Parts: sequence; structure tokens; C-alpha cells
Amino acid sequence: MSDVLLFKTTGKITSGTSTFTLIQEYSYNSQIYTYVGTVEFLNEDKAKVTFDDGSVFYVNTNNLSISN
Repeated sequence: MSDVLLFKTTGKITSGTSTFTLIQEYSYNSQIYTYVGTVEFLNEDKAKVTFDDGSVFYVNTNNLSISN
């Protein structure tokens, strides 16, 4: 994470960025999928998730709903 700002009274992240690697493994067929990307916190209610393949999604940090 870098340049992260927290809203003191709620503890919510209001800005900043983070990178991630998500590994999904299926034991029944030995398949492994790896997803890499960046999360940019736009404000205390919304984050932008960008995957390395260019896919972009927005996450409502209050209820974890996803939109594109």
C-alpha cells in the first residue's frame, strides 16, 4: 500500500493504492489461475480495481457491491 489516508473517526480508507495477487487453485483438476492488479481507493465509499488484463471494476466499500 502507498499514500494511504484514513478517516480518523470511521477508520475507512479515503485514498491510496495497493497491488494484489490472487491465486485460485482447483484441486480436482490441478488448475491454477493467477490474477494480478491494483486497487485505487477513490474515496471512503469507492475503490477502483484494475486487473493486469485491463479489466476495471468499481467496489462499493460499504456493501462490497461491484460495478463496471
